[in-house]
Amino acid sequence: MEGLKYSKSQFYRDINFLKKLGFCIENDNSGNFSLNKELSDNYDLLSHYYKHLAMSYLCESATQLNKDFLKFIVFEKNSTFHNFPLFNVVFNAICSKNKIEFKHTSYYFPDKVAMYELSPYLLKEYKNRWYVVGETNKGFRTFGLDRLSDVTVLDKTVSSKFEKAIAMFDYTVGLNFSDHEPCLIKLSFHKSQEPYLKSLPIHYSQKILPIIDGRFELTLFLSYNFELKQELLKYGHFVKVISPKWIKDDFKLELEKALKLYD
Repeated sequence: MEGLKYSKSQFYRDINFLKKLGFCIENDNSGNFSLNKELSDNYDLLSHYYKHLAMSYLCESATQLNKDFLKFIVFEKNSTFHNFPLFNVVFNAICSKNKIEFKHTSYYFPDKVAMYELSPYLLKEYKNRWYVVGETNKGFRTFGLDRLSDVTVLDKTVSSKFEKAIAMFDYTVGLNFSDHEPCLIKLSFHKSQEPYLKSLPIHYSQKILPIIDGRFELTLFLSYNFELKQELLKYGHFVKVISPKWIKDDFKLELEKALKLYD
């Protein structure tokens, strides 16, 4: 990073630190190091860490150029992080393998407040909100931190099921677990959407086939859920579901319901 004082010994300490975290750092024995994303266990963590580190350095250096530097950087207006102390409470409970108890307020029914006891396994960010993923007596659940109150860490230890919880997201877009088994979903897109979908894939399983007659086929291996449905519907007439038929039929029904609003 330009202007950053960095000793060789510090560099190698950081390389070893990253390797311990699970990052695959390769050395060609000529002084060149590279990160192998495919073999790194925690690549997403590293990319987020670097993004925040780079932004921190940018802001620090910008103060020397213009005291009003912040007006030149435009963040999302909903880019906020509520309840940071609550994030720490839940995170510490996860690390110490303790159950938590809290009140949860429903978005759809604001007057409905329910008490839950949860074995928390991980924190997950989705669309600029943080969620805790864990297990209640009725199975795995996901709760938005912004809807929790009166959180208490209980003196009840649990066996972490982190691996199982994270695996449930392997074939999931968003947060809602689906009862549907993962399946191959084939879609047809207008060629104008190809650059966008290549730069922002719907899911890591995404594969794009060559353009034929102005359209291209895109495949996904996923569990069909509400978030995936919403994600695809935003493409409007640019996308068509090819298979499986039951997802195609569900899309047709959704579009028919939408059209009826304009009768």
